[in-house]
Amino acid sequence: MAKSLSRIDREYLDKFEYQRVGFKIEEVKELESVKEANFEYPITGGSGVENATYLSWNTSGGRRANPVVSVVSYTEYVLIDAPETYLTDALIDAGIGGMYSGGYANGSPCHISP
Repeated sequence: MAKSLSRIDREYLDKFEYQRVGFKIEEVKELESVKEANFEYPITGGSGVENATYLSWNTSGGRRANPVVSVVSYTEYVLIDAPETYLTDALIDAGIGGMYSGGYANGSPCHISP
């Protein structure tokens, strides 16, 4: 990893000058309550409405410097994204959804979408 980052720095980033950006990204404040939203979305021509539900669950996991938050990324991969995961296979075998994906990006929202 260090070798790859060094190469990117040397062969790409070193060609640019440092420039301070004139804005600050503020920390997102905690919501006062759970928000739920339902939307209709288009379905392609030959598809029916059966088994066409999309569910997205988004949460905020805190700051990336928190070691507990880092565990979420690994747990998400092991339970949802790794090939042949027991959890996703069991859910699909039980008829609960047909495809699952998850994501976690440095303290950004994590989602699990059946």
